[in-house]
Amino acid sequence: MGKARLPDGVRVAAQEMFDHGLGYRSVAGQLALSTTTARRWNDRWRQGLLLGSEAMAQKSYPFEVKVAAVERFLAGMSTSDVVLEYEISTRSLLDKWVAIYRAQGAQGLQPKLRGRIPKDRSAETLEQKVKRLEMENAALKKLQALVTADQRRTGKKPKSSGH
Repeated sequence: MGKARLPDGVRVAAQEMFDHGLGYRSVAGQLALSTTTARRWNDRWRQGLLLGSEAMAQKSYPFEVKVAAVERFLAGMSTSDVVLEYEISTRSLLDKWVAIYRAQGAQGLQPKLRGRIPKDRSAETLEQKVKRLEMENAALKKLQALVTADQRRTGKKPKSSGH
């Protein structure tokens, strides 16, 4: 089962409370929200996106933004301020970037290649090329033998190629 969606009126009420200067803990208590939800909504409110349709949109971030955001966080800037400054959709995303950065360095934040990696035939050695061509030749011989056997069995003559 998925998460239960809160009525839009709860978001509007939270927006008004944030507008009046209440913090996420107060809003969570008054609206019976988890502090995690209230904190996430507070981040979105600070970005001006709490009630907008952009709040639910997924966003991708350039490598440079990821590195800059992580380095600002590691230099002592608060998570909320980093999320606000770089318009990061969630604090958990920043946490993920920080973990990757700590484990793999900045290169870990590089975009990953997606999809199947094409074979580079130029890097094929002579031995690999010969083996590949021998396998192709053997497969074609087997196919030809099957076609010939089928033609003998059915009594059909092969079609002329017009040569």
